Amino acid sequence: MAGHVSILKVILEYGANVDSCDGDGRTALHHAAASGHVSILKVILEHGANVDSCNGDGRTALYHAAASDQVGATDALIEAGANIKLKSTEGWTPLLRATIFNKREAMLALFRHGAIASTCDDVGQRHCNRFAFSSTPA
Repeated sequence: MAGHVSILKVILEYGANVDSCDGDGRTALHHAAASGHVSILKVILEHGANVDSCNGDGRTALYHAAASDQVGATDALIEAGANIKLKSTEGWTPLLRATIFNKREAMLALFRHGAIASTCDDVGQRHCNRFAFSSTPA
């Protein structure tokens, strides 16, 4: 990954738009977060990426990190100022996404950073209720 970081730095130093999007509206930050490439993610943020940029579905890089159970990326994004309360167009926060799909480590990381389990989604269901209905028995 070290080679990729140095190449990315050169590309960004020569003027690449750090917030440019692919066909799905995802930026390099979204992809780095979903893949757990923390070193890439940090370089992108150091070059001025919008930590809360959304794709066409209103999903942020933090949403993608949580959905992929990428704890390092989740921590790095929150430490860089990502808003843990932003909702996608479906009304889902990163915590709700992690909860519904049983991404335990991401859930714990979000809780460590102040996410609140009693927060409601856009239809009024609490995150903890969603978890209770979506979890497999222990």
